[in-house]
Amino acid sequence: MREGASSETRLNEVQLGQVVAELSRLAQERQDQQARGLDRDQVNQVLKELDLPIDLLDTAMEQLRKREEIARQRRKRILLSISAIGLVIVIIASIFLFSAHRSAIYSHVSADQGRITRAADDGGDMGKVMRDGQDVVYHVVLRDVPLNETLSLSCRWLDPAGKIFHENHWQTKTTDKSTWPTFARCRLGSAAPSGQWTVELSFDGRILSTTTFQVE
Repeated sequence: MREGASSETRLNEVQLGQVVAELSRLAQERQDQQARGLDRDQVNQVLKELDLPIDLLDTAMEQLRKREEIARQRRKRILLSISAIGLVIVIIASIFLFSAHRSAIYSHVSADQGRITRAADDGGDMGKVMRDGQDVVYHVVLRDVPLNETLSLSCRWLDPAGKIFHENHWQTKTTDKSTWPTFARCRLGSAAPSGQWTVELSFDGRILSTTTFQVE
């Protein structure tokens, strides 16, 4: 570099090293590109050197493309299968967690001691009823009821021999308070045996309330 040249064209040792490194990188990229892409004549030359039939080159290329497409489709199917399995696992886990959470909430539901009345509830509790063909009503107050739920309840009326005389199955209205009164009815006529009866109210597979009364 001649004396008096512009300072913009001068390179110090650090800059010279950087320029050399950049030129080396570009040269290597060019070689790599040339190595990756062989034209038809170069491919034919390679096949001749390997003593392979040149006329089958197009067939071989087509078969290669087909295999690559098959492999790509296989990878796609595998990914879709994995995604589907993952989605099923997430759904099952969500259902399990939801059921476990609901069961935990339902397990807190309890009930007060039930009362036996006639159709007209006077707030009392009848320990003895007559077989007169009228309804006997079993009143129960539920506690710790989950909100915004419809509860599926059942009630069994057992005669003195322990046989099921009558069953009730019903759903409550959507709950809006933690204390929830409910009731079940059974009509006792002359066919009902006399003696001590038992009535049971159940929820979520648990008996919440049991009461006995006398039928005459």
